[in-house]
Amino acid sequence: MNDIKASLTMGIALILLGAWLIRWHRAAWGQHRDQRESADDRDRRHFRLQFRRRIQVSALLILLGIMIPIGDWLMVQWRNPPGHVLWITIFWIIVLALALWIMLLATIDWLATRMYVRATRATLAGLVRKQRELEAEADRLRGRGSNGKH
Repeated sequence: MNDIKASLTMGIALILLGAWLIRWHRAAWGQHRDQRESADDRDRRHFRLQFRRRIQVSALLILLGIMIPIGDWLMVQWRNPPGHVLWITIFWIIVLALALWIMLLATIDWLATRMYVRATRATLAGLVRKQRELEAEADRLRGRGSNGKH
């Protein structure tokens, strides 16, 4: 019975975490949506895909929070009849597959964010380089002693 209490506690924690993450991601998506006019296609695509991945992870956390206590309860209820071992094994393989899918999505999200930041920094570095060139050109033109009259 103590195992069921532990799995129920963990399940409730995962459900609450998943619900909080969904709320947080929706708020972040609202901020990005408000800034959409100033963003280019690359930015919009990145944030849209990021939102989809993160909402999927959050929903799967809620699903895991439901499945873990159910699986624990099934193991206690079906402990004696050997015919149920296959069903319990399949159930826990599904739970494991969901956990692995969450980890895969988290890794993809991390890599996508890393690539986006690198691309953004490269774009920013190009703009800074161009700014320096233009400032140098402006200084060169000012240094000629030109007052705008020929």
